Amino acid sequence: MLSGLTRPQIMQLGACAKRHVYRAKDVVFAQGDKANCAYFLVRGRMNVEIDIPGTSRTKRVSTLTDGTIFGEMGLIDGAPRSASVTASRDCICYSIDVENYARLQTQSPDLVVKLMGNVSRQFSSRLRVANIMIAELDQ
Repeated sequence: MLSGLTRPQIMQLGACAKRHVYRAKDVVFAQGDKANCAYFLVRGRMNVEIDIPGTSRTKRVSTLTDGTIFGEMGLIDGAPRSASVTASRDCICYSIDVENYARLQTQSPDLVVKLMGNVSRQFSSRLRVANIMIAELDQ
C-alpha cells in the first residue's frame, strides 16, 4: 500500500495516523456502521464478512493480511460500511480519518495521488476476485 511513497511521505502519513491493537475476535467495524476512516493492517489477519440478507448468517468473503488497506471506501464515498471486519488473530493497524485525509489532500497532493493509485490497484484486484466469485456462483 505504501509502494512508491518516499520515506518522508511515509513519515508524514504516519504522523496523522492513529495506532490500534486488536485481539483475536475483536470487531474493527460492522456492516452498516458509519465509515469515517481507512485502516492499514501492519501485522495480523482479519476476516471480511457480509450479512446474508434474510438470515442471521454471515459469509466470509476475504481474509486480510499484512500490508493491506481496508475500509478505504469510507474515505472515498462516506457511505456506511459494506462489510464487517473482525480480527482472526492479534493485529496492529493504523487508521487515518476523513479530516486528516482532507488535510493531506491540501498539504501533500503528491502523496495522496500515489496513495490513491495504490488504492485503485487494490480495488481493481478485489473487483477481479469478486467477478470470479460471482461467475462461480452462476455455474
